[in-house]
Amino acid sequence: MKLSTLMAGSFLFMGIILLAIGIFGTLSIQEIQNKYTELHNVSEHIEKFNQFTPKMVKLVNTKTIEEFETQKKAFETEENSFMQEHSKISEENYFDIIAHDSQTDKFSIISSELIEAHKQFLNHGEVLVKGQELEETQYEKLVILLSSHGNDGLETDIAKIGLLSKQTLYNYKNKDSFSKWLDKIDSVTTEVKESDITQVEKDSAIEILTEYKEIVSTYGNIVVSQKNIEKIRQDKIDELILLNQQVQQERHKAISAKTAEIEAIVSDKNNIIYNLMIFTLLISIALGILISHSISGGIRHITENVEEISKGNFNVEIDSKTSIEEINMLGRALDRIMKTMKLAVLETEFRYKNTKDSISPENKLNEAFRV
Repeated sequence: MKLSTLMAGSFLFMGIILLAIGIFGTLSIQEIQNKYTELHNVSEHIEKFNQFTPKMVKLVNTKTIEEFETQKKAFETEENSFMQEHSKISEENYFDIIAHDSQTDKFSIISSELIEAHKQFLNHGEVLVKGQELEETQYEKLVILLSSHGNDGLETDIAKIGLLSKQTLYNYKNKDSFSKWLDKIDSVTTEVKESDITQVEKDSAIEILTEYKEIVSTYGNIVVSQKNIEKIRQDKIDELILLNQQVQQERHKAISAKTAEIEAIVSDKNNIIYNLMIFTLLISIALGILISHSISGGIRHITENVEEISKGNFNVEIDSKTSIEEINMLGRALDRIMKTMKLAVLETEFRYKNTKDSISPENKLNEAFRV
């Protein structure tokens, strides 16, 4: 094999390995980047999901129907957009990070119930504003009609009616104050019937009390219902916050697990790349040793033979049988030179011998005396 071919093959082999490492590393980096991008997108999606509970709480704290409807429309638009994104991410097997089916359904149910309860609460509130105005008007009529007769007991009971109205209509007390309120109206009605005021005043007072009781019955029930709705609303808010906390805890665990999974992939890819690099290094060392041994072995053999020739030993045979073609060519060339030199020496010796034998005795004697 030619040295150039061996070197080219070695470099080609090393290039293929390095190219494989490069391609594998690039694909690994791309895969890891994609996973981190997906996890980042899901984290942003989760952050959007986390904002729904505060937004829902803000929505159910609105004071008017107009404000409620405006915020509700914006909330529903954002929720629809979120659910579309949610469905897309769910198809990519990240659904376990966001929320389980039961949690998502429960969140939707609680939200719907909470919105409906708050809407009813606001509607009742608007009705109660009108009811409070009617109640105040009727109560003032009653006070004007009955407070001028000097009946301390009757005036005291009328004052108690006013107190109970404030406790029920204005301070949103429970059903007990509402029942006491109705009982006190009946008690005042009985007192009016038994009082010594004129019949006309009695009829007017009883008519006012009857209308007043109807107002109280109508709007007092709404107040009691409003109190129950307010409790339901607060319970739903607490339930929603608790559910959101549970979902966040589970999401945190899921994200941590996904992060650990990605880190494990990174570690595996790094180990593979490190092993390939070590393998490449070992192959490089092995090829270097092989080429060096092939070259140095042939040259050492040629050098030893040349040393013998320099000592006059032409009987050596330069035959460098290595895997390097160039070294073998050098050995064969030197062998031809050595053989040529050997023939030249033999020819010179042969001529010298023939010349020496051809000299006559007289010439030898003359040569001797000349010397």
